[in-house]
Amino acid sequence: MTWRDGDEAMLNGLAELRPDPSRAARVRALCCGELERRSRRSHRASTIAAFGHHVAAPLVMAALSAVYATALVETVAGVFKR
Repeated sequence: MTWRDGDEAMLNGLAELRPDPSRAARVRALCCGELERRSRRSHRASTIAAFGHHVAAPLVMAALSAVYATALVETVAGVFKR
């Protein structure tokens, strides 16, 4: 008798497992629900990102441009004032 014989005897004594249909349906429903929640979160995140790209970024650039233009006008006015 080898060590494999003992393993085979143990494996032969194990009961065969069969999937439980009600548990499989419950797990499937949980997975579908989680996928739906992630999809909604993803849509929300893309909406927020779109706001950042289409509204916030141009506002920041406009503000920086205004500050730059103001500094430029002050510099030019200072040069010609002398």
